[in-house]
Amino acid sequence: MDEDDENSGYRPYPKMSQEQLDRIFRTVARGGRSSCFWWFYDRYDTMRDADGKLRMTWQECCASLTALGVTAFRGRPLTPQTVRRTWKQVVEMKARVPDLNSQWPHNTIKVDTVH
Repeated sequence: MDEDDENSGYRPYPKMSQEQLDRIFRTVARGGRSSCFWWFYDRYDTMRDADGKLRMTWQECCASLTALGVTAFRGRPLTPQTVRRTWKQVVEMKARVPDLNSQWPHNTIKVDTVH
C-alpha cells in the first residue's frame, strides 16, 4: 500500500453495504447467537406467561419462524429439533441470568456514589 492509498481512504477489506454492516454489528452485539435464539429470548416473558395455553408443535413453530425469516446459527434453515433445542437454551440462559440488559453488575449505577 502506498501513501496515495492511505490518503484516499483505501481499506484492505471488501466494501459492504450499510445493511451488511448493521447485520454484523447486531451479531457482534448479541454474542453471535442465531436469530432463532434471540427471537425466543426477546419474547421469553410472553411465551413463558402463555405456557400451557400455546398449542403448537415444534414442526408448526419451525414453519412459523421460517416464514418470519428467522434462521438457525450462521443462517442455516431451521428444523423442529433445532427450534426445540434453541428454546431449551433460552430457558436455561434465562434461569442463569434473568435479564441481560439490566442485571449485569457493570450496568448498575450506585446512587450514593460521587462521580
